[in-house]
Amino acid sequence: FSGIVDENDHIRLGGYPGAFRELLGIQVEEFAPLLAGQQVTVTGLGRDHLATVWAERGQGTDAEVVASYADGPAAGDPAVTRRSRGQGTAWYIGTHLPPDALKEVLGRAMGDAHVVPVLDLATWPAGLDAVRRRGADGSYLFAINHGGEPVRVPAEGTDLVTGRDWTTGTTLAAGDLAVIVQR
Repeated sequence: FSGIVDENDHIRLGGYPGAFRELLGIQVEEFAPLLAGQQVTVTGLGRDHLATVWAERGQGTDAEVVASYADGPAAGDPAVTRRSRGQGTAWYIGTHLPPDALKEVLGRAMGDAHVVPVLDLATWPAGLDAVRRRGADGSYLFAINHGGEPVRVPAEGTDLVTGRDWTTGTTLAAGDLAVIVQR
């Protein structure tokens, strides 16, 4: 319900998603909650997906329709839209997508934003969090393994937690963390 109410919790008039209508290039006319166990088919992504919880009746005013509802209360209406404006791109998802569909949409949105992973991994290990921060004296890679198995963290430098040298083949134990400085 982003943009629907103002800072005083008053409903914004003129349709949904309120404050973000123009930015997103969409006009949502009506929310269509789905009953428990009810699903709608979303087409237009890499394959068809079954979405749950709600659908939205509306239209793209000047957004690209990336995916649409194939059936259900909003059949034919946009389920996922994309609108480029200036140097940015705004995405809108009007339903509860399953994880694989959400991963696809977010991957495309990250591509639009030129977001790249902080580590060069073909497959990201479950439970690994990594973030890079840059400072005057180097680049710092913070890695935390929340998983139950060791994971390889392909980086080179010095682990500030242990003082050990870190190489591209070094693994991070389950439940452990490293702060690798790369100069």
